[in-house]
This record gives sequence, structure tokens and C-alpha cells, in this order.
Amino acid sequence: MNNKRLIVFIAAALLVLFSVTSNAEEAMHNDPSIRGDVMKLGIIIYTTDAETAWNAFRVGNFALQQGDDVKVFLLAKGVECEKLNEDQFKVAEQMQALIENGGKIFGCGKCLKLRHSKGTKLCPLSTMKDLYKIVKDSDRVITF
Repeated sequence: MNNKRLIVFIAAALLVLFSVTSNAEEAMHNDPSIRGDVMKLGIIIYTTDAETAWNAFRVGNFALQQGDDVKVFLLAKGVECEKLNEDQFKVAEQMQALIENGGKIFGCGKCLKLRHSKGTKLCPLSTMKDLYKIVKDSDRVITF
């Protein structure tokens, strides 16, 4: 009788072990940062704090240098980012670098209209549909 219990115990332990290994392998397969593939990074900026916006774009530029895909959506006060240049925090320069390095920037159309703006090259008029698509298609989304 003890041998049967031992066999059942070993079989159960092996099932648990294979289940954990399978879950870890599945996570590796689904996580681009583990696989070493291109990560799709979505960045949402809704601040007018120059240092915060500057750092958000710096993260985006760094990700582009790593070969990742970066899309930035400017929401609410974030549509004013282009005007946030300060001596230490040249936000427009970071925005321009992001575009030149292959990143994309979107600006909330409603938020721009509330500020009587039609958008610019660095903050083009976009829609909630664009924001939704960025969130849906990104592997990671960060907000500032």
C-alpha cells in the first residue's frame, strides 16, 4: 500500500513541476522583453511639468535606441508639452528626437481644441481611437 501512495505522490509532484515549467515557458514566449524581441512601448503624457515630460520623452528615446517601437499619446495638459522648454528641460528637443528616431507622437484632438489649437508637427491632432489602439497594441504602457 505504501508503494502505491509513493507512486501517486511522485506522479502528482511531476504534474505540478511540469505545470510550473509550462507556465514559465509560456510567459517567456509571450513576453517580448524576455524573448529579446522588439517591445511595443506606449507612453501617455498628461502633465505640464517640464521635468516630468522631458523624462517621459527621454525614456521613449532610450527605448528607440534599444530597437523598440515607441508611440506617445499626449492627453489633457500633455498636449502643451511642446511649449514646456526650460533651461534644463528642453522638452521640444526630446520630442523632435523621438520623431527623428522613428517614434510617433499623437495629440488628443479634443484636448487640443479645448486649447484652441489645431495641432503641430510635434503634437498632431489624433483621436481616442488612436489612444485605444496604442494601449491595445502595446506590450507595455507607462503614464506620466
